[in-house]
Amino acid sequence: MIEGDAQEWLVHADGDLHYARLGQKDADALESLIVFHAQQAIEKALKAVLVGDEVDFPKTHDLEQLVEIIEDAGIAWPAGLNKVLEFTSFATQGRYPGFDDPITEADVEEAIAMAERVLVWAKQQVAGTPGAGS
Repeated sequence: MIEGDAQEWLVHADGDLHYARLGQKDADALESLIVFHAQQAIEKALKAVLVGDEVDFPKTHDLEQLVEIIEDAGIAWPAGLNKVLEFTSFATQGRYPGFDDPITEADVEEAIAMAERVLVWAKQQVAGTPGAGS
């Protein structure tokens, strides 16, 4: 059983996006931690949509799996948001040292932009006004 309601999930997604934006403005912030928070914002926004539609999902950071569950539930997923499918690795890369793939400033900008777009879409889905993000 998933705890919380869709609005609570969106509040947490907004919080992660807020921390990603703060990090983007801080020269001392690690890029890997910034994209971690952007990935978490996306993940929680997707889960908010699923919670709002009362669709069960496993405990996972796998964004591709979450999108598949969304689509399998008959929820329209905008093709314009498919770039998020590449961001699953940011869930672990951001939290632990030792990854070979460096995070670039372009990765940071793209992750934050996609998180913003996914949150707009998710909020519209939860509010019952689908169609954003395409």
